Amino acid sequence: MGRGWARPTCVGPGISGSTRAKAIRNEESERTMTVRSHQADHVVEEVGVWLAGEFVGRLPAAEIDRVVKVTRLDLESSIAPEELGEMLHRLGRARLQRIAQLAPAAKVRIPQAR
Repeated sequence: MGRGWARPTCVGPGISGSTRAKAIRNEESERTMTVRSHQADHVVEEVGVWLAGEFVGRLPAAEIDRVVKVTRLDLESSIAPEELGEMLHRLGRARLQRIAQLAPAAKVRIPQAR
């Protein structure tokens, strides 16, 4: 009795007040993350299309896609979410330029007309 423990306030059946507050915070966080992740996915897709248009013929589409995805992962925890588009484009483009310089020129084969 001398320990001074406070009994948790019950909000619902078997749920203490602190547990309920944590659940509400987690739910709000998930909603925010979902909106941010959908926006980020849209930005990544846009940047991927833009860079694919720029590097088509010099690099395979799968390589461009891989570089964009890896670059997003590298940037995700390092920058503000609203800066993702610009930074992804700049860093992804620089990486693709470096790869294109190191890779041998793509051989495009055009079939002869009959």
